[in-house]
Amino acid sequence: MSEFRIGHGYDVHRFTEGRALILGGVNVPYHKGLLGHSDADVLLHAVMDALLGAAALGDIGRHFPDSAEEYKGISSLKLLKRVSEMLSHKAYSVVNVDATIVMQAPKIAPYVDGMVYEGEVKEGKFLGKGKYTYPNGIILEGVWVNEEQTGRGRMRMPNGDVYEGDIRNGTFSGIGKLVCSSGDIYEGEFASGKFNGRGRLTR
Repeated sequence: MSEFRIGHGYDVHRFTEGRALILGGVNVPYHKGLLGHSDADVLLHAVMDALLGAAALGDIGRHFPDSAEEYKGISSLKLLKRVSEMLSHKAYSVVNVDATIVMQAPKIAPYVDGMVYEGEVKEGKFLGKGKYTYPNGIILEGVWVNEEQTGRGRMRMPNGDVYEGDIRNGTFSGIGKLVCSSGDIYEGEFASGKFNGRGRLTR
């Protein structure tokens, strides 16, 4: 029977003027941000502490001290990747994470999807089949290589357009089909996210 562990993480940062509000790696528009040595991503800090604790690897203060200049202003997503690498080194993998953010403002519901990746992860990177919703509303489903969606997949746009086909570096590139919310359908070759004219357009 495989070993199953549960960790618990908790973190608190106060609001301050002149900083961006970063939660779960997403920049949430607000007139204040969180005070901290890194980007002060309170959500990812709690998640990292839970993961490290479950693996008996200490906490983020031990691995990424706020006295170290190298971590000043660093994205907590980069720190999370390092934590994931630590877990992989000890042959641990994450099954599920459930996190709660306690705050009165701002409303974060519109940004939550951008904090979640569903799929396979290896050494802290999206690798394999997965689904991710970007903060701008674009949804990518398919195969990921080094954090970029590459291969056959599907992209759903905030405006309702849906693309199915070849994707390289997270955009249309190759043979595919784009169904627009206007009713137009483009089928053929795409390059750098644009229909290059080789194919069929149905209106």
